[in-house]
Amino acid sequence: MGIALKKATVGVWTVPVVLAFEPGCGETVHGPEQALHYLLIRWPDQRGRRYEQACAVTAMCVEGHGGLSQAREAFIAAAVEAGILSMMRTAGPLVASSISNP
Repeated sequence: MGIALKKATVGVWTVPVVLAFEPGCGETVHGPEQALHYLLIRWPDQRGRRYEQACAVTAMCVEGHGGLSQAREAFIAAAVEAGILSMMRTAGPLVASSISNP
């Protein structure tokens, strides 16, 4: 008999983040698991320091070693860096550290 291991669900953000890959087309990201998919699979070629930080922080959160808010902040910072954050549809606090220039 084998034991089935169930992966713990990380959770979702209280306020989702909306990305705009094309003008007028927003895509809603609800939590770190979905954010990590976007970072690794769907992200534009423009990848800088904030992108690298977001990958690390979000992956740690998905693995259960980080907080939801830290993953959200890092993801928002990377989206700002890449120019794909939809400011009109992303609600919730955007902390200064997330959007400030390095």
